[in-house]
Amino acid sequence: MRNERTLIQELCKVSALAHHPECACFDNHLIRIGRLALCLGCTSLSIGLCLGGAIICLGAVFNPIAIVSVGCFGHILVGLVCFAPTLVQPYWQKKWFKVVARCALGVAIVFLWFGSLVLLPETPIGMVLRGVFVSVFLAVAAGTLAIRKRKRQEVWKCCESGGFPFCKENLGRKEFLFDDESGRLADADGVLVTLLAKITQDSNGAADIEFSTADKLLGRGVDG
Repeated sequence: MRNERTLIQELCKVSALAHHPECACFDNHLIRIGRLALCLGCTSLSIGLCLGGAIICLGAVFNPIAIVSVGCFGHILVGLVCFAPTLVQPYWQKKWFKVVARCALGVAIVFLWFGSLVLLPETPIGMVLRGVFVSVFLAVAAGTLAIRKRKRQEVWKCCESGGFPFCKENLGRKEFLFDDESGRLADADGVLVTLLAKITQDSNGAADIEFSTADKLLGRGVDG
C-alpha cells in the first residue's frame, strides 16, 4: 500500500502538459493531439513566443535595416496591436479565438520587450523609459489576470457526471487506484476507497449508496 500521496491528491492529479483535467467538459481549455492533451493557453502562448522570436531573428539576419527603421516605438505599436485580442478574450470564450488571442499575446510580448529593452537608446532617458515600460507591463499583466479570474468559467459546475475529481470520467481513468491492494492508497479504514471503488465499478455510473446527514441521523434517533 503506497503512502506517499493521499487518495484525494491522486484523484486531483492532472497532466503536467494539460494543466487541466482531461475530461470532455474541459475541452475548451485543451488542445488534443491524438491521446495527448495540451493546455490550450500555454501551448498557444509558446507558439506565439516562438513565432515572434522567429520574426525578429529573421528580420535581424536578412533585413537588419528594416528592424532599425521600424524603431522601438514601431515594435511597441505592433506589440500593442497583437495584445488587443487578449483584452477581448475573457469576454468571448470561443475556443478558436482563445488560440488566436494567446498566440498573438506571445508575439506581443516579444515585440514589446524587444522594442523597449533592446532598441531604446542606452541613455539616462532610455533607462528611465525602460523602467517605465517594465512597471506598466507588470501592472497591465496583473490587471489582465484579475479580469480573467473574474470572468473565469467554473467548468466543474456544468459537469453532468459528478464534477472533477469525482466525475465518472476521471474515476474511470484512475481505476488503477482501486484495482488491487498493491495499487491502493492508504485511506484510514478504507471507507473512501470502498465508496469510490463502488462508483467506478458500477457500469451504469450510479451506485446503490445512501448518504445520511447529521439531521437525518438525529431524526432517526428521535423517532426510534
